[in-house]
Amino acid sequence: MRAWKSRILIVAAIILLPLEIALLVGLWPYLPIVGRAIAGTIVVACVCASVTMIAWTWRRLRAPHLIVERDVVVMLMRDGSYHHLSAEQEAAKLLPAPRETVSEEPAPAEGQPDHWRILELAGKGMDLRSIALACNTTYYQVQKITSAWDKKLKNSG
Repeated sequence: MRAWKSRILIVAAIILLPLEIALLVGLWPYLPIVGRAIAGTIVVACVCASVTMIAWTWRRLRAPHLIVERDVVVMLMRDGSYHHLSAEQEAAKLLPAPRETVSEEPAPAEGQPDHWRILELAGKGMDLRSIALACNTTYYQVQKITSAWDKKLKNSG
């Protein structure tokens, strides 16, 4: 397998040899300029690499240090104090939602009208006097309950 790859490489070099020679002859008068361009490129690459390494080192020196031991994570601050990250994470966990319980509404006390029954009858289109007689209450209380419900509907919608 290696012999096959090396043979292809040799054949490609032989085929491209005239192109290489033509480029070398064509660039011969400009070799000093090309040399300066290559040297400039190398200098720029070295300066960029050194600036990158300085910035990386500076960042590593100024970054807070983490202490990790099993499930406990602590960050050592620059002033020497500790910041317990695992304790904050535990404190930030959401509490479970409270379970909803269904309870029956207590029956209206003696002498008080059943509001839901009044509203149900009013929704069926009964007049207020008939509702008062059916629920064994006064006309005024039926009117008060239905007008409060209408006002609530108008405000919400």
